[in-house]
Amino acid sequence: MNFQQYNGLVVPTITPFTLDEKIDEKSLRNLISFLISEGVHGLWIAGTSGEFSAIEDSERLKSLEIAIDETKKRVPIIFNISATSTNLAINLAEKVKLLEIQGIALTPPYYFNSPQNELLEHYRKINAVCPNIPLWIYNIPQTVKTVVSVETVIQLAKEGVVQGIKDSSGDGEYFSQIITSCHLNNIKLNKFLGTHHRIDTASKVGADGIIPGTGNAIPKIIVNAWDSSISNDVSSLNSAIKKISVFSGFTKFAVGKGRTQANLGIIKATLEIKGIIENSSLSAPLESLTDQEKMHLEKALKENDLI
Repeated sequence: MNFQQYNGLVVPTITPFTLDEKIDEKSLRNLISFLISEGVHGLWIAGTSGEFSAIEDSERLKSLEIAIDETKKRVPIIFNISATSTNLAINLAEKVKLLEIQGIALTPPYYFNSPQNELLEHYRKINAVCPNIPLWIYNIPQTVKTVVSVETVIQLAKEGVVQGIKDSSGDGEYFSQIITSCHLNNIKLNKFLGTHHRIDTASKVGADGIIPGTGNAIPKIIVNAWDSSISNDVSSLNSAIKKISVFSGFTKFAVGKGRTQANLGIIKATLEIKGIIENSSLSAPLESLTDQEKMHLEKALKENDLI
């Protein structure tokens, strides 16, 4: 399989729900159409922002099928098949291996901790099931408890098992070591940060792109920030970063809620306010924004020219 290079903003799409927590197909189609019209460079389906761990596999697969149909090959699609065990991930891999997608992503198995030798086999077995779909490592130890070590990443890349990594750890030193090791070993690997933070320097240090949840709500601003960073347009970059920072601060309206609930709640509520999705509910037991909180958010969005 040939290496495929990707760059820019890949959006980890949220999952719009109906009131009974099923996929809201109309809202998801609206969202995908909106994101593509705003210039995003790819879609990451059923990831953390998509609340994949809270929905049935059938709903995850439905979201992928909708994305494939609505995207119509205009941007690449990467589908998250993460699961609590290798066999459960294989079950998902078997169901998507013949679909027209450009990548699958996989965290370490979560719940039980895994040493690195188990992770090597975990990724190798998934690649054996889908040898023609590029496999991405999804490093997010704050939720799955296990770090995919730099050595493991490099070994899997050397073997041709993986073609990309999304690093959501927030560990700048870890990401720098990945970049340096790829350079020293002449390894091709798509290297993406799972955040909009450090967007001003990400490309300069070797990141190929970013995969931030905020890309759902303010995609054009983040695309402009990335493009301005690449072109060294400092004025446009600073303007975009200021807007991103202001939006990120709106989590203050999610009073008393956890970090995940606040971040996802603000993103989904913004999309509801914009009329892109029908409702901003989160998967139970995650607490959604109240009507009053959404009212404060809408006022702030208008005051800052974000809608």
